[in-house]
Amino acid sequence: MSSPNVTRGCGLVLVCLFALGTLTGCQEKKPTASAAAPLKVLVTQVHPSDEIMWSEQLGETEGREQAEVRAQVSGILEKIAYSEGAWVKAGDTLFVLDDAPYRAALNSASAAVRQLKAEYEQDQREAARYEKLFNAKAVSQKVRDDARSEAAITKAKLAIALANEESARINLNRTRVKAPSAGIASRALVNKGTLVSATSTLLANLTQPNHLRLVLHISEADLDGAAITLANPIRVYDRNRNEYSARLDYVAKSLDPASSTLTVRASVDGKGVLRPGQFLHAQLALRTLKGVFRVPQKAVYQKPDGTYQVYLEQNGKAEPITVKVGSWRDTDWIVLSGLKDGDRVCVNQIQKLKPGIALKTSLADASQK
Repeated sequence: MSSPNVTRGCGLVLVCLFALGTLTGCQEKKPTASAAAPLKVLVTQVHPSDEIMWSEQLGETEGREQAEVRAQVSGILEKIAYSEGAWVKAGDTLFVLDDAPYRAALNSASAAVRQLKAEYEQDQREAARYEKLFNAKAVSQKVRDDARSEAAITKAKLAIALANEESARINLNRTRVKAPSAGIASRALVNKGTLVSATSTLLANLTQPNHLRLVLHISEADLDGAAITLANPIRVYDRNRNEYSARLDYVAKSLDPASSTLTVRASVDGKGVLRPGQFLHAQLALRTLKGVFRVPQKAVYQKPDGTYQVYLEQNGKAEPITVKVGSWRDTDWIVLSGLKDGDRVCVNQIQKLKPGIALKTSLADASQK
């Protein structure tokens, strides 16, 4: 059993030790909060350049030497004499019309010619006979002159008959509707048995796939005040982004008042692949901007007031700067003003950037290699 003195001694020792520990703890310095780590961002260093501004358009091709096939005489269509979609040569027969009435007209005209030839020969003989009688003073001058006039009248009638015969022959030949030029013939636009009207009934179209034109209608908004001439570059692509050589060959002098569009046309080398009526993508150069900057779209932020800004890295800190942008080029904004040569533009972490925040940067171009 412990004595009271021993118990009190132990308690005193414990109190002293507790007090000493408390005093030592109060004298220790509390650890300070560590400074925030710099934000890691990618930057790109920008430099001024001259940029061509392109307008994206969609146009439809047509044959540069496209021809319409129409009959020059009327009649019932008897035969379609070509393979639809095939290449035809100039002069090939494409359609055949019923030629019976035209053949009859030619026969009638030929008969009239034969009749008048016989009459003219007779009148010439009569005129020569009366000329001899007049010289022998056997007939009067009037009789001789009348014989001459009759021969001249018959000669004129014969000339008319010959012209009618030639016209009937031409009309007969025109019942064979021929290709006016070489090219690919479209499908027949009429069926056999159709009454074809001269010059008004469209029978087919002929096109040359290696000589195409692309027609574009550019809105006034897309033009944005640009002056388009035949010297403006144009690039043409199909839906698979295959490019075809092209150049402008027509620019309208004024806008279409009904649609507020400018019509332009380009000659296109179809390489034997393109066809009339095909839609192609075109990029038309509007103007060249001097000393502008290309900045990735993701680096440009639109503020609530409608202006645009980017963040620059300056002396290891983020600094916002207002910029004036133009249009897009590929995946970049064209920045017209607000930047200078060598500026380091932050291209990621845009939502986390704040003015004056510390940055740890690395070049975006280097990180992508």
